[in-house]
Amino acid sequence: PAGIAAFYARGRKEGARKARGGALPGGVRGDVGRDGGARSEDRLALRMNIERFFAHKGISLIEFCRICAYETEKENNVAGLYTPEYKPTGDEIAVLTTSQGTIRVQLAGKDAPIHVGNFVELSKKGFYDGLKFHRYVPGFVIQGGCPNTRDMTPEDVARGLKGPQGQPGTGGPGYHIKGEWRTNPNNVHNDGTLAMARSQMPDSAGSQFYFCLGPQPFLDTDYTVFGQTIEGLDVIGKLRAGDVIEHIEIENATE
Repeated sequence: PAGIAAFYARGRKEGARKARGGALPGGVRGDVGRDGGARSEDRLALRMNIERFFAHKGISLIEFCRICAYETEKENNVAGLYTPEYKPTGDEIAVLTTSQGTIRVQLAGKDAPIHVGNFVELSKKGFYDGLKFHRYVPGFVIQGGCPNTRDMTPEDVARGLKGPQGQPGTGGPGYHIKGEWRTNPNNVHNDGTLAMARSQMPDSAGSQFYFCLGPQPFLDTDYTVFGQTIEGLDVIGKLRAGDVIEHIEIENATE
C-alpha cells in the first residue's frame, strides 16, 4: 500500500522510541517494571493499539513486517555487500612487511573465502601499502588497514589525531562484505590470529583488520577469523599505533 514504505523509512530515520517513557501509537506508554519487562496490561494495550494503527493504514501487522524485511534487504543491496572475484584455494600466505619486521600469515581461504578473497584483492592492488596501524590495546589487539591513515605521519596516528581523510579507524574501501564467523568452522581467536574488524552492524567489514595479542575467545561469535600467523609473532608483539604497513605480498595466489 502507498505510504507504508515511506512510513517505514521515516521510522528508521527517527529511530524507534523506547518503551520506557516513549510515546507509542495512540498515546500508550511503555511502563517497564523492575523485572525489565513491560507490564502485561501495557503489553496487551500496546499490541491492540498497534493492530488498530495498521488496520487504519489498511495493512496487517504481518504484511508490515514483510515490508520491513524487504526494505532492510533493499538498503543492504544499495549499500552494496561486495563479493570478491578472487576465489581462494586455501594455499594463500600473506607476507606483511611492516616497520617492525615481517609477518607471515596462513590465510584461511576455505573457512572464510569472502574475507580472504577481499584481503587478497586489496593487497594485490596495493591498498594497504603505506597505511599505519592505528589502534593498540595491550594484551588485546593491534589494528590497522584504515585508509584514513595513508596521508598521516606515524606520530600523528600514534597521538590519535584526525587526518585529512578523517579519523583513523573510520575509513574503508568504499564497500562492505558479509560476515563469516557463523559459517567458519574454525573461527577461533588465538594468539597471532588475523581477523577482520567491523562496526556494530554484522556485515560492515571492509579493509580494517587486527592481530590478536593473546587468545580472545569472546570474539569468536562476532568477528570473522581469516588467518593465523605462522612466522613473526615477535614482530606483532612490537607493533604499536603509528607503525607502518609497508607492503603486503600474497604468496601462492592464483592469477
